[in-house]
Amino acid sequence: MDPRAEYTKKIIQDAFLDLLREKPFTQITVTELVKKAGINRTTFYKHFLDVPDLLKKTEDDLLSGLKTLVSERWASSADPEDVTIEVLRLIRNDSERYACLGSRNGDAALNSKLFRMIYEMFYPVLTQNHPSLSETERQMLYFYLSQGSGGVLLWWIQNGMREPPEEIAAYLMALVRRTIADRAEVQNVGKASSEDVSASCHDTASPDAAII
Repeated sequence: MDPRAEYTKKIIQDAFLDLLREKPFTQITVTELVKKAGINRTTFYKHFLDVPDLLKKTEDDLLSGLKTLVSERWASSADPEDVTIEVLRLIRNDSERYACLGSRNGDAALNSKLFRMIYEMFYPVLTQNHPSLSETERQMLYFYLSQGSGGVLLWWIQNGMREPPEEIAAYLMALVRRTIADRAEVQNVGKASSEDVSASCHDTASPDAAII
């Protein structure tokens, strides 16, 4: 993108973040934005269709940068906890933008979207390490962990990010491992119960019952 166009896009997004601190994006008007950014409406519409489009593209820019980071770290480390630590550090270094965009005034689902993106990288590992899980179970686990991790991230941001990224990442990974372990335990118990019932029926069945 042309440097001037990039600069214009940035001042529009910065003005948008300032207004998000004051009110929900649904109450922000293009008139307010162009006045705060010091541009005219024609310039705004060269970059964005409307305010919801501005929110989406600002989020996309944010997530694109994170996706690049995750891909690079995953290629060099392939350790989910290390990758999560790096992501949390990046978020902490750009805390104002994340706090605004992920707040109730912006897109409250942003943090879950972020972790869905991260877990997409981990999904092949989940499939490889837990072949007993069905595709449906893996999908449910994927969305369950994304939503839960997004909630933890939201709590962390709203509480000033006082805990170090290493502590939050370790907690999230412990939740992931515990959830997977619990699912495996349920599967084993269910399998054992089925086998016990089958054996009991076989031992007590009468000849007539066997025919039925």
